[in-house]
Amino acid sequence: MSNDKPNSGAIRFDLQERSTYRFWLLVTQMQKCLAQFYVARIGRPANGWKIMMVAGRRAQVSAAEAGQLTDLEPDKVTRIVDQLVAQGLMIRTQESTDRRRVRLSLTAAGRRVYHQLDDVRRAIEIDFLGALAPRERATLYRLLDKLQARAAAMFSGQRPWAKYEIKAHLESGRGGRRDASAGDADARAGSGEP
Repeated sequence: MSNDKPNSGAIRFDLQERSTYRFWLLVTQMQKCLAQFYVARIGRPANGWKIMMVAGRRAQVSAAEAGQLTDLEPDKVTRIVDQLVAQGLMIRTQESTDRRRVRLSLTAAGRRVYHQLDDVRRAIEIDFLGALAPRERATLYRLLDKLQARAAAMFSGQRPWAKYEIKAHLESGRGGRRDASAGDADARAGSGEP
């Protein structure tokens, strides 16, 4: 990140300065830390902590809900749940009205693991946000609320990207958009940025 910021309020497009890339880096670092803790203390699967955190917050959760809340694909959720059940951390219960629907809940051992994970997650959050003064944290939460509301509006519907494709095409036709250099395109492609 450069210290040369002539217009600090301008939208920054360089990879290192891009908001989504920086959010992605922060999320990835925290998730990696929690996954490493989980594997070191509990074992595989590495993404098991995500399902454990969702299931620990509710008495019961469906596999579909767990997938939505963790952004894991349904087949990954199934594999992770299979392992958690085999480890004695989770149980499946079929609903009596619809036998296709399965509810997931934690066992007593699973609840103990959940509390360990939650304690570590809380400690990470306290240390991470400790870099900000209380007033700055309040501002951060307000800004995150605004960005979440904007993202919900922007990315809803069947093809939310379509309006941006058209807009980019129109801008490039007017010469209002600079072409990305090959290096910038390579950096974007390899970054894993969402």
